[in-house]
Amino acid sequence: MLEVASIKREEVSDKYIRHIVDQGQVDQKMYLKDYIWNMGVRCGINRDHYKIPTGLYRFGNPNENSKVILTGNYKLTFDYLRRYLKKDYWVIIIDTDGINVWCAAGKGRFGTAEVIRMLKAVSWPVNHNEVILPQLSGPGVQSHLVSKHTGKKVVFGPIRIEDMDDFVECGLKGNMRTISFNLKERLILVPNEIVASFKYIGLALIISLLPIIPFDFFWIILIGSLIGNMLFQVVLPILPFKMFFKNGYLLSLLLIPFLKFNPLSIGMVLLGMTYTSFVAMNFTGSTTYTSLSGVNEEMKVAIPLMIKTTGFSLLLLIVGIVMEVI
Repeated sequence: MLEVASIKREEVSDKYIRHIVDQGQVDQKMYLKDYIWNMGVRCGINRDHYKIPTGLYRFGNPNENSKVILTGNYKLTFDYLRRYLKKDYWVIIIDTDGINVWCAAGKGRFGTAEVIRMLKAVSWPVNHNEVILPQLSGPGVQSHLVSKHTGKKVVFGPIRIEDMDDFVECGLKGNMRTISFNLKERLILVPNEIVASFKYIGLALIISLLPIIPFDFFWIILIGSLIGNMLFQVVLPILPFKMFFKNGYLLSLLLIPFLKFNPLSIGMVLLGMTYTSFVAMNFTGSTTYTSLSGVNEEMKVAIPLMIKTTGFSLLLLIVGIVMEVI
C-alpha cells in the first residue's frame, strides 16, 4: 500500500496568498510583500513555515483544453510560477511540507503517494489526462504507479519553469532538461547558510570574551564560516575531492596563519577546521554533484571523524587553558 512519507499534515495558513488568490484565480502580479517575504526566506527567516494551502489554482484563463501542472506548496515555488507562466494553466499544489521540489523529491515528500492522493482529491478540470510534473521531482515519483492509480499520464516538464511556455508550445517536447549549476545559482544559497551560522559565530564571540580564551577564536570561527559558506561555493567546480567534507578540510588550511605551537592554539585551529568542513558538508544535498546515496555515504565517513576531531580539539583546549591558568 502506498503511504505518504514524513509529511506533517499541519494546518497551513493562506496568509501568503490571500492578497493574490480569489476563489482559486491567481493574480500573477508580484507585490512588495511578496518580495520582502521571499528575501526573508532566502536569509533563512520563517523558512520552515513558508507554505501555502494545497488545491487547484487557475493561472490566466484556463479551459477544458489547457495544460495541468502539478508542483509543491513552497511559496517561493508558487511565486516562480506567478512570474514566468504567461499562458493559461491549471495548477495543482500538493503538500510537500513547504519544501522545494528538488529537496522534497529527495526526501520522499514530493513522492508517488502524495501525487496520487492529490490527483484523486481535486476535481479534474480538463478533457485530457496529461499532468505535467517538475523534472526535478523525478527521483521521488514513479510515474507508472501514478498512471495505474489515477489514470493520468505523467509528463515531466522542463528543468526551469521559465521554459514551461516554450515546452508547451513545442508539444511537451524540447531540449529543456539539462540542469546547470553556475556561480549565480550556487551563491543564491549563501545568505541562508550565513544566517544559519550566526548562532555559532555568536557563541564563538561570547567564548572569546572570556579572559582565558584568545580573541583569535572568534576570528577563526567567523573566517571558517565564510570559507565554508561562501568560498566553498565559489570554487566548488575545481575542488579535487568527491566528498565535500574533505574539500572543506582542504580549504580550512587557510586558517593556518592563526596557528601557534601551543595546545590552546592548536585546539582552536583544529576546531575551526572541523567547523569549516562541517559547513561545507552541509552543502552536499543542495548541488547537482551528489546523489542521495552519495550524501548518505559521506555522512557515514564524515560524522564519526568530525566527532573524534572535535573531541580531540576540546581536549587540547582544556589542556591549554589549564596550562594558562597554572
